[in-house]
Amino acid sequence: TYEVRLTSNADAAFEWLVGWSRFESTTGGVLGTTVTLVGDEDTLERITNVEERLIQEIDALFGAVNFPVTEQLNLTAELRYTEENQTLTVLAEIFFLPFLSRPLTTTDADFDFWSGRIGADYSFDDNTMVYAYAARGVKSGGINGTSLDPDNPFRIFEPEINWTYELGIKTDIFGGR
Repeated sequence: TYEVRLTSNADAAFEWLVGWSRFESTTGGVLGTTVTLVGDEDTLERITNVEERLIQEIDALFGAVNFPVTEQLNLTAELRYTEENQTLTVLAEIFFLPFLSRPLTTTDADFDFWSGRIGADYSFDDNTMVYAYAARGVKSGGINGTSLDPDNPFRIFEPEINWTYELGIKTDIFGGR
């Protein structure tokens, strides 16, 4: 994971932030082993290991601003653009030696999406603030490699999107208890 951020000075007229992040990952698991060494059912040695490998590369650009309109009123906006590339490969490793590996099948999935949040808060005094936010969240899509359909062994699922809304008050009540 890599991330670079640039931010405003603390004494600036309004606060801002811009950045870029990168995430790279390779994960996988053994789906099973096949073919006994000499065809004898009592032989426990196996010569082929079937492995599933997922490679993910995710880049995101993001930014945020917090603008004080008055002493009491603040406006906030955040925005993020994400681009994700996934490659799922099913490999056969002969004799468990990686240099003898050969891909059985491979598929790619690419996703890109926007997420963000806007909001406002108003402070009546040092002890009471009201706020409102709206946000769009996204859970990335992916590749399901466990399909039982021999003509389509991979199933690509799309990102999930949700909107959330929040209204609230922060205050001291009951003497701060």
